[in-house]
Amino acid sequence: MNKDERAPKFHTYWEHVEGRSVFTMPRNTWFDLRGYEDVPVQIDVTRTPFGAVAQNASIVAAIATNIASTQAEVHIYRYDPKDVATPINLDKYAVWQGLPGHRDYTQMVNAASTDDDANMRAYLEENAFFVKLEPGPDHWLPSVPSSVIAIVSSSSEESSS
Repeated sequence: MNKDERAPKFHTYWEHVEGRSVFTMPRNTWFDLRGYEDVPVQIDVTRTPFGAVAQNASIVAAIATNIASTQAEVHIYRYDPKDVATPINLDKYAVWQGLPGHRDYTQMVNAASTDDDANMRAYLEENAFFVKLEPGPDHWLPSVPSSVIAIVSSSSEESSS
């Protein structure tokens, strides 16, 4: 179910508070994509809500990493030929499996003029939420980090066996 069928006012308000788009994906689909282990894994970015980035850029790698029981990050390494000295651009997305701890649920429900009801709780429980993070000092890289190459190589070996 998309946001418009479950919690449109809350979702719109959440995007306003974050100052950017908040993408959703069914939590079970996210778990299947990123696996259940607490180790970084390669993912297929085209299966994410922001998969269009793969249509507009040359993706070198997409890695999911758990940070805590309710939060993960997706790191997308893409090649940008315009950045000659640092052709690898790193885009990071926070992935929340529920409302992030830094947000006040009750205040958001009230500000969004919606209800704390079964529909709202189901919306939060059934979805993973993705928010693109601001570029950090590691946004422009001269090459893909060796740790990422190891994950991609490991994933390639597993899929060929």
